[in-house]
Amino acid sequence: MKIAGDQQRYTKLGSEDTASYAVNVVRSLRWPGALTVACGNRFTSVYVGYGMKRGDVSFSPTEPPEVMSDPVD
Repeated sequence: MKIAGDQQRYTKLGSEDTASYAVNVVRSLRWPGALTVACGNRFTSVYVGYGMKRGDVSFSPTEPPEVMSDPVD
């Protein structure tokens, strides 16, 4: 977890309310590429990855097939 953006508190014009433009970022330790960003009551989750859990011992990728030679003209 970390806070990103401008953490300064700003006073809104014509009001005593304040606003901050910082967001909280939460990254998943189990799913690389998954993160959630929250600002106030709004949030969104994003996943960009290969769909594999980190540290999953049962995964062993297979070798790709041999590259075929060029055809004869």
